[in-house]
Amino acid sequence: MDLLPYCRPQNLVVYNTFLDDLARQNLVLIGEDHFNPRHTKNEQAIIRDLQRRGRIFLLAAEDIFSSDIYIPKVAALRRFYVDQIFQLPSDGQAMADSLGEVPEGILTIAIVGEEHTNRGGDRISVDKLVKRMREGIRCATVFQRENKTNPEIYRLQTAANQDYVLVGQLS
Repeated sequence: MDLLPYCRPQNLVVYNTFLDDLARQNLVLIGEDHFNPRHTKNEQAIIRDLQRRGRIFLLAAEDIFSSDIYIPKVAALRRFYVDQIFQLPSDGQAMADSLGEVPEGILTIAIVGEEHTNRGGDRISVDKLVKRMREGIRCATVFQRENKTNPEIYRLQTAANQDYVLVGQLS
């Protein structure tokens, strides 16, 4: 799904509004290109700022312990949640099964490959699979896109979701 048409001035939101909404969710999916350093920095900024708000959360990441290539990312994420980073399987249905069991009242942040957040085509996004298993779960997806150096956040509102497109890099 091409998200850039949603990146219009009327859909812009300020960072604190974005964080307020994420803090109200049960599950936040952050889509990423696994090896993009800008995406990693954005994830760290979002996690840091949600943590500063006192939100208790679980942190999960796709295949995070499967290869030594992820060691720097694991080290960076452990700064925020020292002991528990849960590894999610890379299969979309298995990932949704794991995320569908998140405890009520605790924010779960899941860092997943961008292909698991895509809408349209023949794939069903992980958040839709989770919502089929747990009716009423509050879930938001953060899509990351390159294009600008200054960060901008756009609301991507549909009938079922309140999602966001983050363009650029947070500080």
